[in-house]
Amino acid sequence: MQFAGLRHFLRGKDDFGKIVDICGAALKLGADDNREEIQMARDFSPDPAGISSEDGDANAERFRKGFLAPALKKQDGHVVVVLEGLYYGPSAAFLKAAFGGLVTVEGFSKEDLQRRLAFSNTDAVDSETRELARYFIEQAVPA
Repeated sequence: MQFAGLRHFLRGKDDFGKIVDICGAALKLGADDNREEIQMARDFSPDPAGISSEDGDANAERFRKGFLAPALKKQDGHVVVVLEGLYYGPSAAFLKAAFGGLVTVEGFSKEDLQRRLAFSNTDAVDSETRELARYFIEQAVPA
């Protein structure tokens, strides 16, 4: 999926064979690196959908507040969101609320997220999800 103004991200394989990207450069992660891994399908839901609690339990607000923000706040290392195992790619609305909301609601800087937030993916759907999440971070207007 291509978006006007969306930067292309390089991908590299980590020591565990997963493809990991971080804004602008390949990220090589080893077993001893300071990182937290969030496996979206296992830790949150294999079918993420909706924006707020009115949309069900697997909503973007719950993912952002319960998983992404706490992981980013508790350490200075990388947070790797593993996208494998999802039934379908999350909707654009979900991704905007979850990842763009890190800037607009939670107050994280785009630069910090570009430096510390990475994605692990194995297929085209996961790649589109990753690109959309990055796009919404880049387009977010800080709180």
